[in-house]
Amino acid sequence: MEFQVRQSSSFIMNIILVFFAFFMAAVSALYFRNSTNWLHYFFVVWLIVAFARGVNYWKYFILSLRGKPVIIITDRYIADEANQIKYYWNDILGLTEQNLYLYIKLRDPNTYLKKVRNPLRRFLIGVSGPQFRLNLDLVKCDPDVLIELIEESVPGEGSPNN
Repeated sequence: MEFQVRQSSSFIMNIILVFFAFFMAAVSALYFRNSTNWLHYFFVVWLIVAFARGVNYWKYFILSLRGKPVIIITDRYIADEANQIKYYWNDILGLTEQNLYLYIKLRDPNTYLKKVRNPLRRFLIGVSGPQFRLNLDLVKCDPDVLIELIEESVPGEGSPNN
């Protein structure tokens, strides 16, 4: 059994906000270019906002353009396509959902930590525990329904939820 989850309307709104922030940076830079007061540098604030939001959503945006799913759930693994990590059921100790994040407790998290290609992301995950999570706010599915689908996909007797 395989389930594919695509981007949500919240994700689309966040992408629009990223483009809006870049637009406001350009407008601010052009409008206040001859100014000598602090407003001359106001475009920097918009650039920081746009860059920070853009970094968070870049991979999700690329998946959206290609028409690919964000999460794939099979009887063998849960695949986080944005971060290119497959969490195999035999390595998962538990799943919990809090604040629209699916937290994955792993048997050997360091093995999965080594699979993270981005050194900054690897460092941030390592500092937090290491703790792996999937952002459910960016997927087009009710989190409760997604948890039920995951529980139905778990091979064997028990559920991975602890």
